[in-house]
Amino acid sequence: MDCGHYRTRGAAAHLAFNLHNTAAQCVQCNRDRAGAQKAFEQGLIERIGPEKVEALNNNNAVRKFDIPYLQRIKSIFTRKARALEKRRARQQEAA
Repeated sequence: MDCGHYRTRGAAAHLAFNLHNTAAQCVQCNRDRAGAQKAFEQGLIERIGPEKVEALNNNNAVRKFDIPYLQRIKSIFTRKARALEKRRARQQEAA
């Protein structure tokens, strides 16, 4: 799994750690299919709603991130990754 971005880090670096802008993606979709943007957008609309997707599309504010913020984001993503790893391990045990 990769961390896919709806708006790419190159196009919108200020959204790189925005939880609405990110989602787990298979490596093939994220790397080989340029993020499978249309499917990603459809999934986002279903998950967070069209208003929040539109807000992401219009979010162009430049931001500076301080160390405490980045540490908090790292903690959030670490917890999410561990939860996904546990879920995957349970699924493999059940199979």
